[in-house]
Amino acid sequence: MSQGARTQASLLIRLVVLGALLTAKALALSVQEGWQLVVRAESGDRAALQALVQAYQAQDPEAATALGVLYLNGVAYPRDLARAKGYFDWAFSRGSAWAGYWLGVLYANGIGVPADQEAALKYVDVSAERGYVGGKLAGLLFRLFDGKLKYEDYVSQAEAEAAKAPEDPVALGIRARLAFDRAYQAKSPEEQGKFLAEARELTRKAAEGGHFIYRDWYAYLLYFGLGGEPDQKRALELARPLAGFEPNTTGLLVWDLYFGNVQPQDRPRACRLAGEYFARPELRGGHVLRAVYGLCLMDGGKRVEGFAHLLKAAGRDPLFLPARALAQERAKGLSKEELERAKALLKDLP
Repeated sequence: MSQGARTQASLLIRLVVLGALLTAKALALSVQEGWQLVVRAESGDRAALQALVQAYQAQDPEAATALGVLYLNGVAYPRDLARAKGYFDWAFSRGSAWAGYWLGVLYANGIGVPADQEAALKYVDVSAERGYVGGKLAGLLFRLFDGKLKYEDYVSQAEAEAAKAPEDPVALGIRARLAFDRAYQAKSPEEQGKFLAEARELTRKAAEGGHFIYRDWYAYLLYFGLGGEPDQKRALELARPLAGFEPNTTGLLVWDLYFGNVQPQDRPRACRLAGEYFARPELRGGHVLRAVYGLCLMDGGKRVEGFAHLLKAAGRDPLFLPARALAQERAKGLSKEELERAKALLKDLP
């Protein structure tokens, strides 16, 4: 029997036991079992969901964290950020290392709470102290973003920590980030393609492991065929539960409405949604959404402002080739003066 089969069989045995007992303190879930139960519950496995609920009722903190993840992901349950945080708070107060990681994610990204980088770092540091590799990796990433850690030190430490739990979705996601960095730094198309393929595979595993952030990334890679063949239909399936919540997937759905690649083309609706979503700062960083927003402004007569947004979208990610192609095409219809004004606007765009 393979290692994966043995792990699955062990989890199934524990599910049966958890479902039969009212108290599960002696059988408290591990973080990895929690991840697995999240995935099973989201696939429609009612026994897995029932086991999580029963384990939570028996005061299992990691089961509570898993329920919080389900309310955050918005697949098995409708997304409810307040409820998700409530589960995380309860689990964290009872010693959950996994809940500390998720509270750090919420505060770092301003999800359902005001963004607070100091609080985010404190939560993930406690998560790391309690033994969860995801907390340690998140702490390294947050310190990198805050300029408290040199990139070279981040890479060496992140690689070492991720190697300790190679199948953990957070570890997979961090390894994907490192592969993306190498793709951007590649000196040849062949080298870039190799790292992009690696990043896509790692992102797929992290996404399928139950992490919403990497589902957002993976949908983007699938839609535009980065690191492998495109699968726009599957990309939109992944995107729908995250619409209005995560920037990449929100942008994909609007982009597809604008161009009609999978959904029936509906540019008026695409432009209405692009305006509504772009008004939300937490979604504005998505370059796909910005590109559609710029196209819609141009279609509506705001040629200079719209082209400035399209230029910014094209410049945000050198791998976002469709935006570059659109910028080159739309530039042909602008005067030299309009092009210069659009470039001058770039620094003042939200």
